Amino acid sequence: MKMVNWINTIIFALTIMFLASGCAKEEAPKLKSDVLSPSSGIPVVSTSEITNVTLTGATLNGTINPKGLSTVVTFQYGNTKSYGSAIAARQNPVTGDSTITVCADITGLIPDTTYHFRVKAENPIGIIYGSDREFNHSIFHLYNVAAMEATNITATGVTLNGSVNTIGISTKVTFEYGTTTSYGNSVTAIQNPVSGNSITNISAEITGLTPCTTYHFRVKAENSLGTIYSDDKEITVGIPIVRALAATNIKRTSLTLNGTVNANGSPTIVTFSVQLPGKDVHKRIVTAIESPVKSDSITHVSVNISNFTNYDTIYQMGWYIIEAKNCCGVVYSSQISFWLPN
Repeated sequence: MKMVNWINTIIFALTIMFLASGCAKEEAPKLKSDVLSPSSGIPVVSTSEITNVTLTGATLNGTINPKGLSTVVTFQYGNTKSYGSAIAARQNPVTGDSTITVCADITGLIPDTTYHFRVKAENPIGIIYGSDREFNHSIFHLYNVAAMEATNITATGVTLNGSVNTIGISTKVTFEYGTTTSYGNSVTAIQNPVSGNSITNISAEITGLTPCTTYHFRVKAENSLGTIYSDDKEITVGIPIVRALAATNIKRTSLTLNGTVNANGSPTIVTFSVQLPGKDVHKRIVTAIESPVKSDSITHVSVNISNFTNYDTIYQMGWYIIEAKNCCGVVYSSQISFWLPN
C-alpha cells in the first residue's frame, strides 16, 4: 500500500513538470527596428513671428522637423489661448529629418484686436504643439508713417518729406509744422490722398518762413480708422551749407583754395582760414572771390594764395577750412590738407 502511494506521488510530480514545460513559449527576439528611441518620429516644432500684415490678414509662421515621419501641420489661432480656428500650412504634409519653414495665410482679422496662434504637428506617434504667440492686429502699427529729412532749404522756404503705408485705405496725408512741437500750421501733401499696400514717399513745399529760424514738422495720416502721427523732425532755414574741396594750381609759392557754399537764400560771407607751412605760424584769413554768396543753390568758391616763401622744405604740409557766416550764424567746413612742392 505504501509502495502504491509512493508511485502515485512520483507520477503526479512528473505530470506537473511535463505540463509546465509544454506551456512555456520562447519569446522571439526584438528587432532593432521595433525599438524606437525617445525622439524617433516625434516632431520638433516652433512658432515664429507673423509677417505680411494687412488690414484684415497676416501670415502665420513656424518651423518643424518631422523626424522622418509624414506629418500634418496646421496653425491654430483665435482671440484667446483656446484658439477656435485652424488652417493647414502651405507645406502640408511635411516629411524628412531636417528643419522646414512652414506658414499659412489667414484673413478676416479685426483691426485693433489681439490674436493668439501656435503650430500643431500630428503624425502616427502623436500630436505636438508649438509655443503660443500673441500679436495685436492694430491699425496703428501698420501705417509706417515717417517724417524724413527736409530738402530744398532756402531763407524762407523748404520741402518737407515723409513716407506712409496706408495698407489699402484711402488716407488724407498732411504735414504739421511750426516753431514749436505744438506746430500750429499744416499743409497737404502733394500726393494726397494716399492708398495702396506699399510705402509711398510724400512731400509738401512751404514758404513764408522766417529766416534763421528753427521749425518743427511731422506727418499726419487720417482715415476712417483713426489718425496717427510720425515722430518730430526739425530744420533751421537759412543756415548755409559749406564744403571744402581739394586745392588746385599748387606751386612752390602759390595755390588755389576751393570749396562750395549753399547760402540757402541768406547773404553769406565766405572766408578761407589757411595755415601755411613753416617753422612759425603762418596763418591767413582771406575772403573768397565770390563772397558774399546769396543764392539758394550750390556755389563754387575759391581764393588764390601767393607770395609766401618763409617756409622750410621740411615743413611742406598746410591746411585750410572755410567759414560761412550769415544772419543765422557761422558754419565751418571740414579741414583740407595740401602739400607744397620742393
